[in-house]
Amino acid sequence: MLLSQIFAVLGVASVTTGSLGCASRSVGEGDTLSDADGSSSESGPSTSESESSGDASNTSDDGSKWDIAPFPDDPDGRVIDCDPPLTLISDPKFVQPPECMVEFQQSASICFYPPDGTSCETHPYDNDCLLDAYGCGFIDVGNEVVCGPFTLDDGACCYVVVGDCAVGRPFMVDGVARLAAVERGRGWALAAQRIPSLIPSLTPSLISSLISSMVGLDAADRAALAQLWSRAGQAEHASVASFARFSLQLAALGAPARLLAASGQAASDELRHALICFELASAYAGAALQPGALDVRASLPALDPVAIAVSVASEGCVAETVSAALLTHARDRCQVPAVREQLTRMIAEERRHVVLAWEALAWMLDRGDARMRAAVANVFARPERHVGIGATSSLPHDPSRVAAHGYLAANERRELASAALTELVRPCAAVLCSSPAGLSAA
Repeated sequence: MLLSQIFAVLGVASVTTGSLGCASRSVGEGDTLSDADGSSSESGPSTSESESSGDASNTSDDGSKWDIAPFPDDPDGRVIDCDPPLTLISDPKFVQPPECMVEFQQSASICFYPPDGTSCETHPYDNDCLLDAYGCGFIDVGNEVVCGPFTLDDGACCYVVVGDCAVGRPFMVDGVARLAAVERGRGWALAAQRIPSLIPSLTPSLISSLISSMVGLDAADRAALAQLWSRAGQAEHASVASFARFSLQLAALGAPARLLAASGQAASDELRHALICFELASAYAGAALQPGALDVRASLPALDPVAIAVSVASEGCVAETVSAALLTHARDRCQVPAVREQLTRMIAEERRHVVLAWEALAWMLDRGDARMRAAVANVFARPERHVGIGATSSLPHDPSRVAAHGYLAANERRELASAALTELVRPCAAVLCSSPAGLSAA
C-alpha cells in the first residue's frame, strides 16, 4: 500500500519525500520488511479471519505474528524471567482491597502459584522480580509493590504493584516513560490562559453541558473518569517534553525548516491536549487537578542519528499512529458532546503528528546509512513492543457508562491497537522500507 493510501485511512495528507529504503534484512523468522507486503503495495491491506475477529493475536498472510503485549489485568500466563521463572495466572480470582489503591497510579494484580517447596508466606520472589512482572504499554516495570501477599483459596499468591502507563508520544528516558505526578490546584492551567492559542475550547457552557451529562454516572464512575482523564493528561504533558527534545534532535541533524516548524507546533498541540485532559479530569473529580514537575534529567543523550531514527520509528510511527486510531474509536463511541468536541480537535492534531513522524523518518532514512536502516527495520519487525494502549482505572466503574464519556476498556483498546498495527503501521513500514519507487510514488 502506498503511503498516500495509508494516510488516506487516517484522513490526512500523504508524505512527500525522496527515494529511500530500509535494509532488506532478516526481521523475524526468515521474513524481510522489504518483501513482507510486496503483494499488496498497490492495494489495501488484506484482513485475515483472526484480524477481523478482533483477536489481539493476529497472523498476517506471510505468517508473521503481530501480538499486543498482554495488559496487566489480563496477563495470559506470561512467564517472567525470575529464578525460578514466575508464571502469572491469566485470570486470578482476586479483588484488590481498597487499602491497596494508590491515587493517580495504575495498579496490577501479580498472581502466581508458589513454586514447589515454597509458600506465599515465604515470599518466593523478591520485589524486583514482582516489579518486572508489571507492564503497561511502553512501561515494563512497576514502581512499587504496595500490598501482598494475599493467599487465595486455591493457594495462589497475589501482590498489588503500582506503576505508570503511557500512550501516544511518550517521554522516554533509559527505556522508561517518564510522567509528572498529579497535584491539586489550578495554577498551571490559569497561567496558560494568558496565551490565547492555548486556551481549550471548554467554555463555561460546555462545562455545564458536561456536568449535566453526569446525571447517569454514580460516584464510582465519576472517580474512575477523573482518574482516567488525569492519567491521559499526564501522558499529554509528557509529550510536550518529548517534542521539545525532538526539536533539538532535528536541529542537530540539520533538518529542514518544515520539520522543525511541525515539531514546535506539535509541542504546542500537546500542551493544549494536556490542558483539555486536566480540565475534564477536574470536572469529573469536582476538584482542580494539574501536573507537577516532570523529571527531565539525563533526557538528552548523545545525538546519535541512528538512536534518533529508532526513537522516531518506535515512539512516533508506531505509538502515535496507534494512539490516533484509538482516539478516533473513543470519539466515535463517546456520547457526551462536550467530550466528543474535545476529542475531535485532539484527533485532528494527533494525525498531524503521525504525518510528522513518518515524514521525519523518511527524511532521516534518505540520508542515513545501512546501520540506521537496519535499526529501523528491527523496530518495524516487532512493532507491538512499542505500543501503548493508554490509561486504565484501578477504581470500580461501569465500562459502558465510562465509554459513553470517551474511554474504552483496556481489552477493546488492545484489539483496536492490534488492528492498527496490521492495517496502518505494517503496510506503511513495508512501503517505507521497500523499493525506492514505492515511497517516491506516494
